[in-house]
Amino acid sequence: MRTLQALAAEAIAVQDACNLAGVLLGGAKALSELRQHSEIFSAQFPAAFHPVMILWASKILHLTGRDISADTREYAAYDACKSLVRDAAEAKQ
Repeated sequence: MRTLQALAAEAIAVQDACNLAGVLLGGAKALSELRQHSEIFSAQFPAAFHPVMILWASKILHLTGRDISADTREYAAYDACKSLVRDAAEAKQ
């Protein structure tokens, strides 16, 4: 199982993807792994609302011609994932 930081880094990296099939498969795998981090989820905050999944969903929408660039949740999710990655890097130092 990958760490939340690794899943966040992947969600950021996938924003440059252009292969819808690969994004769909990768997103499903990321969701499966994210759900294993059950300590961060509750009925009010299911895995689908985690910033990692918001970025995956955003990329899928983009690749299918749906532009949600005005949706502030995408920006907040991106910032949250960047923070997860940055915090993990700083903790290693």
